[in-house]
Amino acid sequence: MAITSERINQLFRKIDQAPSTGILYLSLRDQILLQRYFSMEEVKSILTSKDEDGILEIHLFDSKKEYRWLRSVKHLNGLEHVVSDDGEVISESEQRDTFEENVFVEERFSKDNNIQRIAIVNYLGFDEEDSLRVFDYRLKEVKSDD
Repeated sequence: MAITSERINQLFRKIDQAPSTGILYLSLRDQILLQRYFSMEEVKSILTSKDEDGILEIHLFDSKKEYRWLRSVKHLNGLEHVVSDDGEVISESEQRDTFEENVFVEERFSKDNNIQRIAIVNYLGFDEEDSLRVFDYRLKEVKSDD
């Protein structure tokens, strides 16, 4: 059954914190969609054309911020997370380094052929036992001139 606008608002409570324009990565049970979006209305229109049970994860991102929602067995409404480079200043003891890796996008996964690469930004730090750990990550838009 297609997801309704009301259900979108229930499931994706933090979607208003997503970048207003950027790249949509939508993982469905039978398909992966990767395309540019130019408004949240466009994203909601894409979502309402999909079966709610088929949506596994949603990533909305640009070069500075990512909103993501993941289906979860444990959490009925899924898990939401927003990661941004413009976040709060954290204490020196919690300082995080970043490691960024560019990955090429296969043309078959990209509806918009202008998406040739995306980056994965990993936020690294040391835990209580001084072991290097990835504390968070986000997807990042890579402009063609970068």
